[in-house]
Amino acid sequence: MTRAEFEDKEGIAIAALLGLISQGGAGSPREAAEMAFDYAEALVAERQKRLGDKPGFND
Repeated sequence: MTRAEFEDKEGIAIAALLGLISQGGAGSPREAAEMAFDYAEALVAERQKRLGDKPGFND
């Protein structure tokens, strides 16, 4: 995993965590963190499936 991929997944997980907390359905902190990263992994996989590889800056 590249640093950019790491930061991307981390950012998505943080956004998911905020959503879970704001809905009040987060459960325990451990459950909320696990769910947030599950959402992040699912979103990254779906984005890859639909959009494919991200083009470089010169493409």
